Parts: sequence; structure tokens; C-alpha cells
Amino acid sequence: MIAGIMRVMLLRLIRDRGALVLAFLLPPLIFAIFAAIFSNATNGDLDLDVAMAVTSDAPRTMEFADAFARSGNFNVFTEEDWDRDKIREQVRLGFADTGVVFTTDLADVENAEIELIIEPSREIAATVLAGQLQQLIGEEAPDLMIRRDAITISALAGGFTPRQSAQIEAALVELRNSAETEENADREELFSRISALEETDRATADPSIAYYAGGTAILFLLFSLMQGATISLDERRNSITERLLLGPVGVIKLTLGKFLYLTLQGTVQAIVIFIVAALLFSVPIIENAALLTIASISMAASAAGLALFVTSLCSTPTQAHTVSTFLVLIFSSIGGSMVPRFMMPDWLQSIGYVTPNTWAIEVVYGILARGDTFAGIFPGCAILLGVGVSGFAGAAFVSHQTMRS
Repeated sequence: MIAGIMRVMLLRLIRDRGALVLAFLLPPLIFAIFAAIFSNATNGDLDLDVAMAVTSDAPRTMEFADAFARSGNFNVFTEEDWDRDKIREQVRLGFADTGVVFTTDLADVENAEIELIIEPSREIAATVLAGQLQQLIGEEAPDLMIRRDAITISALAGGFTPRQSAQIEAALVELRNSAETEENADREELFSRISALEETDRATADPSIAYYAGGTAILFLLFSLMQGATISLDERRNSITERLLLGPVGVIKLTLGKFLYLTLQGTVQAIVIFIVAALLFSVPIIENAALLTIASISMAASAAGLALFVTSLCSTPTQAHTVSTFLVLIFSSIGGSMVPRFMMPDWLQSIGYVTPNTWAIEVVYGILARGDTFAGIFPGCAILLGVGVSGFAGAAFVSHQTMRS
């Protein structure tokens, strides 16, 4: 009897393609995505986009900046007329993950400084950049850090004698010529860390909260609206749709009514998430109420359109549940709702642009952390609305074809 029960359950699983997908295809696919992300991050091989500016014409500085650009550790891009403000703009707007500005003569040991431009939600990117710069200093300018230590020791000891100074200088020259030194990752005094955001941009105390407000909102909008859209399948199975279409309501009107309802529901859900963020984490919702409402409508419309389109392609609620779960988890994992996209390999970051998650995160983060105006969030909102309208149109077309057949 036990064997018979097991056999029946096995046959049921084999015949249920949705269950097979969720059990044997989705888990390894999600594993592969996260393995690619975290192996890339833990090995220190982040495919970071680094904006670079060189405002000093000192030969030693220009030589080191060229060596950094050629190192191949990051995707380094620069322009001749770029300065600190331009680099901050590149990082602030998300065109670069972090930035570096060479402003002083690195041969002037006492005053040498390298500026790191940091996006608060990508602090780790600046940390990785600092580590790579220190390693490069050890390879290209091994005497620089030791000279700084020598100056500090001299101040503490009351100065070196002329003979000691000469010996130190000779040793440093020899060291530089041999380009051999031990790596020291703890010497941070060479670097000056500057936020890419203006003081007026810091509308929330913790940028990570602003990031995950958008990431969480779009994740659960996709889940809930996919679930809400499956009512269409129940209506089709119970012939409710056919009876509605006997009256003046056409397929487009029927689909539009569902699209508008799901959009309204999703908008309220997103606003509730933002209200919780305001109550528990002091996120400034009131000050940004108008823009956040626009963002909520855009995210909800995107999720509603996708939900209706996916549902229109399915035959049963079970099939719709399987397909929607698969898509939402994939979209969320590569779109940044689960792991920040800058930690992903470059090819995975590029794929992320096809998901609504990426654009939702950019829009909400732009409002709460960067202080973007409507003009700043318009491209992202337009893309989200475009996804929603396209999904609605696709759902109406498929539903019409289904009714005709």
C-alpha cells in the first residue's frame, strides 16, 4: 500500500509540469544566479564602473592614474575636462558605482591625497576601490606609503639625523626602482572619502532603506497582482467571461477594467509600504508624497500589465501560479530586489535592465536619496508605464484570440 501511494504521488508529480518546474528547474536556476553574484563579490572581482578625474598635472600623479586605468580591475572611464563635481554627478546619477579623483602630486608625500567619491548605498564599492588602489600603489609606487610612515615616525621621534635621512632616502629610491614592497591594506590615511550626494539630497538617514523600499515594493506588487490576475482564469473556466461578453462589454473594456483595478490595488499597497518606512525608519514620505504617488502608480501599472499578460497565456490557475512564481523570482533576483545589482557580474547587470525591478528601485531611490525632481524620475516611470501598457495590450489581444477560438 505504501509503495502504491508513493507511485500515485510520483505519477501526479510527473504529470504536473508546473510542479516539476518549481521542484527541479527553478531552484537550480536561482542557485546559479546567486552563485554567480556572490562568487563574483567574494573573490573581489566586482565589475564596478569607476569614473576617474585627474586634476593634477604632476608627472607622478598622471603616471599612476594611467596605470590605474590600464590595470583592468574595473571599468574605468574618464574625460579630460572632468573634475570632482563631474565625478560626483556621474556617481550620484548612477552612471558609475564609485569614483576616484587624483588632485595632488603623489610625489609630495606629506600632502598626497586621493579622493574617493562614494554613493552611500554602494559603500562596499568604494572599499573595494580603495583596496585595489592600495595594491596598485604597492606595485607602481612602493615608496609612497613608506615615506608617509617615515614622516610620522620622524615627528614622533623628534626628527632624523642627516645621516639617517640620507639612509632612508637611499633605501626608498632603491625600493622604488625594484618596485617590491609588502601589501598593507590598513593604511587609509591617503584616501579622502567624499559622498556623491549633496547634503540636501540626504532625505533619508540610511540610503539602504531608500534602496530596499523600492526593491521590496515592486517584489510584492508582482507577487500580489499576479495572484489577483488569476481571477480571470476562474472566470473563463466558469464561463463568466463569455456571459459578460454577450453584453456591451468588449474584451478591451473587460481587460481595461481589470488593469485599472489591479493598478489601483498595487498603488495602495506600495503607499502602505512607504508609510511603514516613514513610521519605523523616518523616511520622509510627506515631503515627497507627490513623486512617490507617481512612482507607486508606475510600479503598480507595470506589475498589473505583466500579471494580466502572463495570466492570459495560461490555461489554469495552477499553471498561472507556477509561471508567475518563476518569473517574479527571476525578475527579483536579477533586477536588484534581492541583491544590489552592482555586486553582480557585468553581463547580469545588463540583463537586469529588462526587469521592472531595476527601474522601480532607481525611481524610488532617486526620490528618497538623490532628491530627484519629476524630470529625474520621468525616464524610469515612463519605462514602467510602458511595460504596463504593453502588458495590457498583449493581454487584450491574447484574450480576444482565445474568445474567438
